Amino acid sequence: MILLSIIIPAYNEERTIHLILDKVRDVVLVNGIGKEVIIVNDGSTER
Repeated sequence: MILLSIIIPAYNEERTIHLILDKVRDVVLVNGIGKEVIIVNDGSTER
């Protein structure tokens, strides 16, 4: 299976990260391509 990696940088995005994750989840890729989401958080002061 072909896999698309989606890398999302996040810094103090506790209140808004769910919005982009919802949009990424809702995208349907063609030809059976799968997706993985990698969130990179480096030094946030939030959760």
